[in-house]
Amino acid sequence: MASPLVERLEERLLDTYEQPAEREGFTVETQDQAAWASRRAAAAHRKMDEISAWEAREVERIRAAAAAERKQYERDAEYFAGLLAQYVMRLQAEGSKKKSVKLPGGTIALRSRQPKLEIHDEAAAIEMLRGTSFVKVEEKLAKGDLKKQLERTDDGQWVLKSTGEVVEWAALVEQEDSINFTPAEEDEE
Repeated sequence: MASPLVERLEERLLDTYEQPAEREGFTVETQDQAAWASRRAAAAHRKMDEISAWEAREVERIRAAAAAERKQYERDAEYFAGLLAQYVMRLQAEGSKKKSVKLPGGTIALRSRQPKLEIHDEAAAIEMLRGTSFVKVEEKLAKGDLKKQLERTDDGQWVLKSTGEVVEWAALVEQEDSINFTPAEEDEE
């Protein structure tokens, strides 16, 4: 039997509920109120975890069902495409110049393809071709190191500490402190 929460979640899939009204202003003034608020926040986190677990189970169940249904049709499509490919190749062997044939269910086409490059030892290839246009080098800023080197001058400009060069393309921007609530483990309450 499903839990009341799971039943409610399943109902949400069928019905659309009105969102609850905004809560009236409440502020935490005392240690007891903070303890109460932390227990409520922890309970909300547990419910969110339960909802996420339900979601993952349902998504996986839906994906598995869809994959099982799709598999039969993929086999059928592959089988009939193979039969049609043999048909077009036989027509060409008999002297037909057509590379495609229109049929009531669609068009079967034979396409010439370029050879595929297969690299058996990429490290050896890179070593041999280093310094040529065949090897790409990705440039990326080392932001952490750069951040340590930026310094603000008395006139408000940003400069590199190591060289004194003025940096017009970056600045350190102050951010507000972030607050994060981590619920206690259930046995810690």
